[in-house]
Order: sequence, then C-alpha cells, then structure tokens
Amino acid sequence: MRSISNVVRKRPNAFYLYLYVDPQSGDRIYVGKGHGKRALSHLQNSTDSNSRLKRLISKRKKQGYTSIPTILVLGTESYILELEVKYIRAIGRADIGTGTLFNNTDGGDGVANPPDEVREAQANAMYRRFGGKIEHDFVKPSSGEIFHGTAVAFAKHLKIKQGAIRKLFQESSDVMSVKGWKLVGTDVDPIDYGKSIHITHMLNGDTQSGSIAELSKAIGVNYAHLHRVASGDLPHAKKWILTETKHSYQVPKHILEGKHHYANLPPWENLNATDTSRSLWAIADKIKHRWDELSLGRTQLARSLGFELNDSPGAWTNLVIRFKNGWNPNEDDEWAKFRETYETKYRLPKIKYIGTYDNRKILPWNHHATTRFSNQIWRKAQDLRDVWETEQCGGKKLARLAGMRYGKAITTMVDRFRNYDEFGQEGWVPNKDPDWLKFFSQGNQR
Repeated sequence: MRSISNVVRKRPNAFYLYLYVDPQSGDRIYVGKGHGKRALSHLQNSTDSNSRLKRLISKRKKQGYTSIPTILVLGTESYILELEVKYIRAIGRADIGTGTLFNNTDGGDGVANPPDEVREAQANAMYRRFGGKIEHDFVKPSSGEIFHGTAVAFAKHLKIKQGAIRKLFQESSDVMSVKGWKLVGTDVDPIDYGKSIHITHMLNGDTQSGSIAELSKAIGVNYAHLHRVASGDLPHAKKWILTETKHSYQVPKHILEGKHHYANLPPWENLNATDTSRSLWAIADKIKHRWDELSLGRTQLARSLGFELNDSPGAWTNLVIRFKNGWNPNEDDEWAKFRETYETKYRLPKIKYIGTYDNRKILPWNHHATTRFSNQIWRKAQDLRDVWETEQCGGKKLARLAGMRYGKAITTMVDRFRNYDEFGQEGWVPNKDPDWLKFFSQGNQR
C-alpha cells in the first residue's frame, strides 16, 4: 500500500488505482483511477467528485473519523482503467444492489463526460438503495389506512425527515415502523400512538381516557411504557394501570409504603431498562469474570469486552457498583431465572476480549482503551509519518498539517516517531513495522 503523498512526490506523472473505505464500518465504498492529486479531490469541494461519497466523508468527519484514500496499484492509464473495471465488478455497486461501492458506472471510461443515461443513474443512485424512486405500499394497522408512493413522498406525507423512512429499508436497522406505519408485508406490530385506552391510578383512583400520545403528555408517562401497559407487557407505569384490571390487580407492598415505583426490583426488570441493558445483564456472569480479572471501571471494562460505554452507560455503572458490593450473578437465583428466560427468546450478545494487563507487550492500536477514533488515527500512521518527516513537529501541529482532528493518539504516535532508543536511528516507521502492517491490512480486508 502506498500513500498519496509519496506517489505525488516521487512519481507525479503516474496513474494509479485508489480505494476509499468507510472508516466506521470498514466497507469498501469507492474505487477510482487517479493521476496527481485526483484521489484527494473527494475530500475537497470538487465538482467532479462522487456526491454520495463526499456526503459520507463529511458525515464521518463530523463523527470524528478521517477518510484517506489508499493507493492500490500504479501503472499505465490503460492498465489502471482495466483494473478499475475488474475491481468494481468484483466488489459490486450499491446503486444496483450488487455490492457496497458508491461508483455509478462500471468504470473503465473515466466518467469525465458520461452519457445522459449515466447522468440520470448518478442523480438517482442515492435513492435506489433506499427505494427512493420505487413505489411501495405503507399501511397503518390501527386504522387500515394505506399509502402508495415513494419513500420520499411518504416522508412528506408524515411530515418527518426522509432518514426516518430510509431506516425501514436498511437491513442493519432495528426500525420496523414509523408513527404506527409499516411496509405492507412485514411481520411487525407497530406502536399505535392513537390507540384509545382507559387508565386508573392505583392509589388515588383517578381515571384518564384518551390516546396513548395524549395520555403520555397529560400524566407525564413515557408513551412506550403506556403502550406496554396497554398490551399487557407491564402491570403499571408510574402507578397507572388499565381500568379493566383494577379489580384484579393487587397493589405491590413497596408502592403502598411510598417507595420508588421500581424499588426492590432487580435492574433487568426496571421500567427504564432497554433491550441493550437487558442483554448486558444477561451476560453479567461473564462481565463479572472480566471484572474480577482486571478490576476496571465501567468505561475500560466495557471496551475490554468489545463494547462501547454509550451502548448503555447506566447498566455498566450499576454492574460495577454491584460487583464492588459483592454481587455474584452465579449465586443469584433471580438472575439465573432471568438468564434462562432471556436465552429462550433472544441471542446473547457476543463478547470480544481485548487486551490484558499481563507482562506481554500491548500495541497501542490493540489496547483495551483504544477508541474507534484513535483506531482510525493509527490506520493513518504512515501518512502522518510522511508529514512529520518534513516538519518534525508535535502532535497538535501535525494534526493541523494533516487536516485531521487532534487526538491523544497522534501525540503518542509522535513519541514513537522520536523513540530512537527502541526503534533505531529512524525512529518508528509504520511501513517497516510488521505488527502495524498486519493491523493495517486487516482493516482493509474487512
């Protein structure tokens, strides 16, 4: 793999094949023929750049990621054009559903002056993946109302952002319904905010009637909790129960005593527990084993198991507090029952053990505390080294010169560049480090 700066400096007249990878997902998203600084034009306001690629690069930049193209092959123009066609065919294009590339043509023509039909394909490419120009049938089960049209038209009909509708078409999305609407043919029971219910306060006897959305605002209860009460998944929400169940419902002792509405309940039965937090509680035994081994705080504990703290910060906090108080899931009968029930309905989350505190050398990009942002910085180590060789500067200035957001990983990297005692006369050179090369190649193969 060659860096852009090296190619432009040493072989300014060379043609090359370059590749862009989504820094978040690792998907290969664009392949192109380049000459000079063509590969970097997508990072600027170039008029001949792929618009969808530019939008993704801009979005990732706001999320803290950096996108730097990789040079795959050098050669003559005809040879590179031939390879471009082969690469695009092998990886596949997103706009026609054969792969992940944002390319709007099959390559080989340079697409400097595409015909009208190609221009039309380019204009519509971003919609095809989400069914934008394809008409669909949407249904609202509660009323039987039907809407026929494109995803864009449907978003306008509901007066919501198009992004919310697009999630209905994404396989990786958990969104199956929007405002009570779903795609015809999907097996899902959407929350009906307009469903009318009658509820009663279990202590003072007050009654309320109306739609779930109206009652949620009137009594200050989350609409999702009210929906779960209406569907029988929850006995009550902040002491409100279905009116038809008030004669058969026995008010819990802790509520009569004036305690919190989920006092004495295990955390996995908490009204505020999410699907993510319940999944973490379901593997509490494995998390406890890791905590016993390393005695980490919530952030490092989450990362050492391949999770991110923002997945469910409250659950990680409560887990660590319970461990410190001596809680052992394997000795808790209630937890064992919950775990058994959970496994019959759902799949347990996968755990990826990252880093340990033994005597072996831990590489900075494999450390348990490495974030996704710093991980992306380490992937650009050779490009940063090329810039640093001319300036011999510190981390913050290096980040500015490279046009990157600063992170502590850059300062750590500069220290390695200057570590002549450990790495010899040149200091640390990523392209000469087998461990870094392995790390870099694994990232490009995903």
